[in-house]
Amino acid sequence: MKERKCKVCSKKSSGKYVYCSECYTKIKTNYSIFNTIQKEWKLEAKQEDSKYFYFVNEVEAILSGEKSMVIGRKGEGKTALAQYIYSQSNCNVFTEKMTFKNFPFNIIYSLIDKNFTRPNQYISIWKYLIYTTICKQMIKNQNIDKEITNQLTKIFPITDKNNNLSRLIETYTIKDFGFQIMSSGVNISREKVKTEISWIEAIDIFEDTIRNYIDDAKYYIVFDELDEDYKEFRDEQERTNYFDMLTGLFKAIQDVRYLFEDQNKNIFPIVFLRTDIYNQITYSDKNKWSDSIINIIWTPDKLKELIRHRLNILCGTKSLSFDECWRQIFGSGKLGYGLRKYKSMSSFEYILRSTQNRPRDFIKYFQECAKQALNSNTLLVTPKLVREADNEFSEYMKREIIDEMYAVLPEYEDIFSILSLIRKQTFKPSEFVEKYEQMVDDRLITDRGAEKVLKLLFDFSVIGNVPAIKNQAIFKYEKESAKFNFKENIIVHRGLYKALQIF
Repeated sequence: MKERKCKVCSKKSSGKYVYCSECYTKIKTNYSIFNTIQKEWKLEAKQEDSKYFYFVNEVEAILSGEKSMVIGRKGEGKTALAQYIYSQSNCNVFTEKMTFKNFPFNIIYSLIDKNFTRPNQYISIWKYLIYTTICKQMIKNQNIDKEITNQLTKIFPITDKNNNLSRLIETYTIKDFGFQIMSSGVNISREKVKTEISWIEAIDIFEDTIRNYIDDAKYYIVFDELDEDYKEFRDEQERTNYFDMLTGLFKAIQDVRYLFEDQNKNIFPIVFLRTDIYNQITYSDKNKWSDSIINIIWTPDKLKELIRHRLNILCGTKSLSFDECWRQIFGSGKLGYGLRKYKSMSSFEYILRSTQNRPRDFIKYFQECAKQALNSNTLLVTPKLVREADNEFSEYMKREIIDEMYAVLPEYEDIFSILSLIRKQTFKPSEFVEKYEQMVDDRLITDRGAEKVLKLLFDFSVIGNVPAIKNQAIFKYEKESAKFNFKENIIVHRGLYKALQIF
């Protein structure tokens, strides 16, 4: 009789489960592990326990003040990083998060500084928001001169928790500032003793207040969820306003950083923005920002470290290697692929090719695998269950891409239907062009130009290119500098096959 080997460690097995006694004891805990994945692992970073947070170099670069801009694709962990920075408050670290979910962007658009030309007209409003936020943080700092904090409290009452932009931008009278708030304030106060001071005029006062009275504590202002107003713009003017506003924010952050860095003040405004939006900013000096930017890039090796971190926490261990952690959940079984499944790959490689190398993708796949394992009453996520999880994951991947691209391609359902009609993993660009132009002729979709649509699909990694001389696909998510090549065949991303009925 052929000797039976343990599915986990390949040692001689015992018992009906085909596991050695040692591994059987360990994997009995997997039921609770699968349940924990279902309950604790979240796609939304703000809802997840901070113990799962994993960033190393990025955190150090931000907390030290070395970097001030974080650029990454949807699902790569920008909000998790922003949330972590925001949670660092203590007696010598002050943080505030400026989230722009449900934010009245139209108010910002109306508050341009007419003393400047576009896109610099928005720099003043962003500086105002940064300075008022820092002044509020100074009130909480017991090391700041009490006389100054008392004066600031008159402007920003501690009991006032209303962060509405209209409240922040309201016109202040000179009595709100007081005569002692800053050493140079007396002259300004005398000149305007009977008049109101606008928010633009208040910028200089707040800037001098911060310069003269702030201590050596660290102050972080996190700008997140700026894509809330990124949509299908009604006209070119609306689009221009949005990108001018973003450019103004980036420039304001640079200006504030340089100003206070020269004076050894630890004031660190930080902005988080999606890669596809950042790439559309067309500012002549944009390249100068590169020294201040963190581009979040997830390689397979880095993803393994993230997964190892999360699985060690999940299993109640600390120092297990990635392979040890992975075998605890998935065993060592391989998945066959190709026409007759003669070739095989590890379950990690199989999952990886369905993702776009994003942490959120792996969290979703783990959730689906855990659900399959619980429903099947198994002790491991077997290769069969990994395949079955691919169905739900593919629908998730489609929804994720739609969330990103609907602002620039609102007829996404019609475009996806073309890929489903072609129903091939790999095809020529001309096949897509033919079906697209037919839909235009039938007045089913607005004509954006088939080539433009293909470029957009490539930019969001719905499709990639297949070079003729290489047995490897080129996708934007793996190589940010990649450009769509109309002379090469198109390949649909593996993670969309099931959702698009491509087999």
